[in-house]
Amino acid sequence: MEDPKHFTEENLHRARILGWVVEIIESHVLMVDDIVDSSQTRRSKECWHIHSGVGLGAVNDCGLLLACAFELLELYFGKEKIYGDLVKITHGTVFQICIGQHLDCLYGYSKEKNNFDKLTKEHFDNFTLVKAAVYSFKFPMLLAHTLVKDRSKTFSEEAYNIDWNIGRLLQLQNDYKDIFVDDIKTGKVGTDIQEGKLTWFAVTALQRCTEGQRSIFKENYGSKNPEHVKRIKQLFDELEMEKLYKEYERSVYEDLVRRIRGLPSREESHFLARILKGCYKHFC
Repeated sequence: MEDPKHFTEENLHRARILGWVVEIIESHVLMVDDIVDSSQTRRSKECWHIHSGVGLGAVNDCGLLLACAFELLELYFGKEKIYGDLVKITHGTVFQICIGQHLDCLYGYSKEKNNFDKLTKEHFDNFTLVKAAVYSFKFPMLLAHTLVKDRSKTFSEEAYNIDWNIGRLLQLQNDYKDIFVDDIKTGKVGTDIQEGKLTWFAVTALQRCTEGQRSIFKENYGSKNPEHVKRIKQLFDELEMEKLYKEYERSVYEDLVRRIRGLPSREESHFLARILKGCYKHFC
């Protein structure tokens, strides 16, 4: 989208600064998520909130990270015309992330809350758009666009829609990793079953359950009891959820490839194809 003649060292440095902002916001998001989910590990290391001497002080540290992102924007772009746009984009992203985290908590199932009705495909589809797609894809794209000299050049609506759906693919993969991939590979001990999370696996399993299996799900899902977690995993095996997931993931990927190839802009097509290639089968 940008003319290569503008790829000066100064402009590349400005792009890297915005990259730092994205990374800081993501760190903020993951720290909050770890606290809310009572997670123990992240990327093969102890979560910050369980480090000795940290505890609930991690909540304030999350705020520090968020503040640092805005400080960086002011420090490096405060006197530029694009500063207002950068702040607006970042504020909007944080707002949507907070909504996503709220929905993540709201839709979580437990016998005590008796909110079985929350585990629906409609809720899942709405939730995934603001869970991973916003800060992983939409946010960096919007920030990057502010640096383009010719602001009349912008991504098409279809390109943004594809970008959103790559984010949904990433969320599907996160759901899969949490249950089926060894935590040594993911660097994170899965807690989706224990936390009663609204995931593709929960929604799809309920669509395929017999009445007896549904009762087993209601009795065991959202419990930290190891035997209950084991029973849910057995239920997923009975329903062949891993096989179904791999078929569905492949269909989502192939649909994205088709849509990317159909974009009229070669620049958009090449850009999104590279993003999709980097995300597909991505385990971090």
